[in-house]
Amino acid sequence: MTSRNLRYITSNRVFDGYHFLPNGTCMAVDSTGQIVDILKRESCPQDELEVFKGVLCPGFINAHCHLELSHMRGILEEKTGLIPFINGILANREAPTEVIQQCMAECDTEMYENGIVAVGDISNTIDSFNVKSNSKIYYHTFVEIFDLDPKKATTTFDKGMEVYHQLSKLGLSGSLAPHAPYTVSKELFHMINSFNKDHLNLSTLHNQETLAENDFYLTGKGLLNQFFNEINVDISFFEPTGKKSLPSTLGFMSDISKVILAHNTVSEIDDIQFAERTINEVFWCTNPNANLYIENRLPEYQYFIDQNVTLTVGTDSIASNWQLSIYEEMRTIKNQFPHITTEQLLSWATSNGAKALGIETWAGSFSKGMKPGIVHIESLDVMHTEWDAESYPKRLI
Repeated sequence: MTSRNLRYITSNRVFDGYHFLPNGTCMAVDSTGQIVDILKRESCPQDELEVFKGVLCPGFINAHCHLELSHMRGILEEKTGLIPFINGILANREAPTEVIQQCMAECDTEMYENGIVAVGDISNTIDSFNVKSNSKIYYHTFVEIFDLDPKKATTTFDKGMEVYHQLSKLGLSGSLAPHAPYTVSKELFHMINSFNKDHLNLSTLHNQETLAENDFYLTGKGLLNQFFNEINVDISFFEPTGKKSLPSTLGFMSDISKVILAHNTVSEIDDIQFAERTINEVFWCTNPNANLYIENRLPEYQYFIDQNVTLTVGTDSIASNWQLSIYEEMRTIKNQFPHITTEQLLSWATSNGAKALGIETWAGSFSKGMKPGIVHIESLDVMHTEWDAESYPKRLI
């Protein structure tokens, strides 16, 4: 292949998904976006060299999103707490089909333009499947199933499978997912996991997003108990375990080899250690802007770093965020926890996310033969402890 068929791209710094490469690194990329070679800058044809100021990195992985809620941008009040937020979702979920479809298409475009190449997306319905079928982004859809009543487990599971079969007919990647510990019975957990372990063996779970979740399992009382009463859901059958939510339920997913735990806002060291012992591969997905939008608090990231676990990054939905940008999620973390390095954050958003979704053979890192996409983060100085407003991402490929 002659040089005329390739683009030679370099920047102040190049991050390969794991580390910053030596200064002067250049990538040769073909017209399909495939990395053909990684070279020293002086080995590239100088008259064809494209030089960018800032940082180049692989395309971002959004490990947790709800595209279905795209029509709810700016509708729900900020910082109300999880229970009022859930009530807001229930009250505003319905909208005309054309509005839902248009808003999802706009959010899909927004993510693409912000450098996102793949999304782990939660779906309760088939609403998002048309947008996903026509998207430039890769989606793995988690068909989410929930009902705390064990007597309704079979009926609820069958309804979820109807959604999954529609996804499968379109040739889209997907698996089943329980919603959260406080909305899924042991029986339903087992049905979901029995299916997943014979398929992609990948699932996800909303985890410890609020202290009320732990209270529910510790005592059977608190805000979640009040919530179920207010919406007239009978939970008289529920028996608290005297343990927090994660150790009370994650064992029901132990047959699954890979689980993405989302939010983890109030997770502590004992929760992290329990999960790492229970599941073969755990990916801890942080959604900082959604955490601030809903609960106005962030996880204690040092707990996760000290335990040397695998972190990923998600946006959650536009109903709980100000934008759908993995870069803005990283900026929020960096500006509040400046000791977390740029290298760590970028690895969470690229290679770790790709591993979580099982797409590391083509996404998440720069190496020969891969097509991870290339994002240029303009004006980012990796030596700064904060990311200022002048730095922003732009998709190159």
